[in-house]
Amino acid sequence: MAGRLTRLCLALAVLTVSGCGNDDFLGRDLGDGLRLTDPTLGIIDAYGNVITSVDIGDPVTVQVPRLSPNTQYTIRITDPNGVEYNPAGGVRATADERGIIFHSTVVQNLDAGANGAAVLAPPGNYTIRIERAGGGLEETIDFSVRDMSRVFCSDGTGSKRASFLNGQGIFATLQRGGGTLADGSYDLHVVSDLGVVLADGGGLPDAATNVTVTGGLGIANLGMAGTMPFTSGAFDVVVDLNDDGLYTHGTDLISRHRRLHACINVQAANTGNPLVTQIGADRNGNHRQVFDPVEAQAEPVTDVYARATAGEASAVQSTLGVTKYVVPHQAVWTTGDPLTDVTQAIEIDPVQDFSISEAPWLIWPRVSQTAGCYDIVIDVNQNGQFDAGIDLLDNIDETGATTCGVRIADAACTGNVQITNQETVFSTLDTAVPLTGTVSGSPTGGSITIVSGVQSNTLTQPAGDTINATVPLFNGVNYVTLAYYYASGQTCARTLIVSQGIDFNALFRVQLVWDGDTDMDLHLVRPNGAYENGGGGADDCNWQNCKVGLAGTGTNDIDWGSAGEADDPKLDVDCIACGTGIENIWMNQISENGDYTVYVDAFSGAETDVTTKIFIGGALVGEVNCGAMSASTATDSCRAGVIRWNGTSGAFLPDGATAMDFP
Repeated sequence: MAGRLTRLCLALAVLTVSGCGNDDFLGRDLGDGLRLTDPTLGIIDAYGNVITSVDIGDPVTVQVPRLSPNTQYTIRITDPNGVEYNPAGGVRATADERGIIFHSTVVQNLDAGANGAAVLAPPGNYTIRIERAGGGLEETIDFSVRDMSRVFCSDGTGSKRASFLNGQGIFATLQRGGGTLADGSYDLHVVSDLGVVLADGGGLPDAATNVTVTGGLGIANLGMAGTMPFTSGAFDVVVDLNDDGLYTHGTDLISRHRRLHACINVQAANTGNPLVTQIGADRNGNHRQVFDPVEAQAEPVTDVYARATAGEASAVQSTLGVTKYVVPHQAVWTTGDPLTDVTQAIEIDPVQDFSISEAPWLIWPRVSQTAGCYDIVIDVNQNGQFDAGIDLLDNIDETGATTCGVRIADAACTGNVQITNQETVFSTLDTAVPLTGTVSGSPTGGSITIVSGVQSNTLTQPAGDTINATVPLFNGVNYVTLAYYYASGQTCARTLIVSQGIDFNALFRVQLVWDGDTDMDLHLVRPNGAYENGGGGADDCNWQNCKVGLAGTGTNDIDWGSAGEADDPKLDVDCIACGTGIENIWMNQISENGDYTVYVDAFSGAETDVTTKIFIGGALVGEVNCGAMSASTATDSCRAGVIRWNGTSGAFLPDGATAMDFP
């Protein structure tokens, strides 16, 4: 099934698994749960590990600690012949208040020279120089470039390309280079780029395109932009070299696989109108409207970053780099408007394969922010002025209204927002928390933003002087920012830090996450039981018979195993059109061994990104993306997989098949 992606820590994960990947890379919190540890100087791979060599086809991503806080640096890279890579003159990055440049991609394409022409990067030793703006060398990083076998997205001639318009053919080129890839026939899989690393052992879509490699080269026709599965969005390509249906790190070939570095971006046609999209983001790439510089403990979400991907923007194409501005807000922008940066430090970063797909870059550190309402502009042609249809603009709020691109909360009015039922930092075993309190000063409205790692959600809040909201939580540390807006343009905010840990009690838990005003339903079927599409049934825990509320203390209408509630599954809520939807089913006791099957039902509406996460003993052991789902169609139901319980431990076996119904 093209577009369906299954990711696992292990193909078969047991209770003792403690997690997978690198939490620093994924943006998760380390140590005391509030701050990330300082990274190690060097180049990092897709899993967050420091490496000393890259392939010609890889981007080059650095992390640099021990710099001067809130200071801009120039980063330059030169090849073995002393040639400097694009953009010419280097990129300009800003260190945060701890003196760290996090995970910044300094070269997207080693095979694009300083003028953007496609030239094969020579293998050998390369040097990265980190220089203080105005002169002075701070750090150097040496690494080597290898000519290995690779797969990349391309046009029909085999030329690299990451941006495609409707009607254009999409191809993948498999190239031996200096590697050991043998001539022969291989299966090539297209997977949705979901913004996180593809885990070792992750299952691949059933559908595959066969490619024949002759003389070290093979080109596969994947289809046409604008047709399934490439109607919109971002995608990666995997070549299953060992033909086992799983992604095997170090063996199989994968195209761009770091967050925000999709191999294929399907874009809308450029109309020449202002290209408006969400650009303001936190350090982990989550789009964000409000930044609260007061709450220093909430470090991952206080600095202003900028990110844009080709799929979110337009058919703007650039072969070198782009500059990023924070400017005073304007409801209407016209060609020729000057770009006056309020941060005094304009960032320059590289783009990818004739598109503007690029990673988040810090553009305004917390300690230097000034309260107010601002817009963000990505100056694609780097001419210092706004050009409609060329440059990217964020002057919209979370509803799409042209009220502000980003809001910097005013420290002087933090006291306007008072939460009366919770502390600023607290823990809960519930999957959502009620927040009550007061807001002074007669706000015109507001929002609540919830962020945890690479996940985020925003809820709008009404005008008025009371706070009465139920806030859904992600597993782990959540940064919850309550912000209220005033007619004067002022924003008053308060940020809470909430640790959610329902897994402390649960033997296993399944979480369903989707983003849209639709009704997706989570189901858990007992061993040898039947799935009930739509709800109900004695063997199927779902919205109709299994809800116990956010606190998990209610009763349900099913009885599994022994008499009583203790060994029955529990569903917290039936989330309907609630922004980013979150539903959880968990079991605290299990008296019946066997296969517990996880399903998702598209009860109403159509959704493009439906994901289930499986936790056993508190550890994330599997993540299955069902892709696009739509009620009463061939994607109405998704069988995510099976939790196999043997009495003392469990294992997860992924599936991800979709159908109108399952017998």
